[in-house]
Amino acid sequence: MAFSPIVNLVLFLSLFTGVLLLFVIMILRHRKAGAGGPRSMGMKARVETLLNPEGSIILDGELLRARANQDEHPIEPGVIVRVVGASGHFLVVEMIN
Repeated sequence: MAFSPIVNLVLFLSLFTGVLLLFVIMILRHRKAGAGGPRSMGMKARVETLLNPEGSIILDGELLRARANQDEHPIEPGVIVRVVGASGHFLVVEMIN
């Protein structure tokens, strides 16, 4: 039993769209997460949660994980800090004097 050409076309387009959608989803799931990268160096951010030594900051409207510089004591929320480096998925920050 053969299908009409219209049904064949609809089935082919449905299958093609499904495969394309799965391909896009697989690519998006395997993107590497970043902590801001080199563009963040020297930028100022606001501490969102206590950095003791790790916590979170708001940088350019984005919530990111951060770690206080080794020389810093715990940094309270609301304090403005500067990004001085990156370590893994964490931005390294220090208080601004």
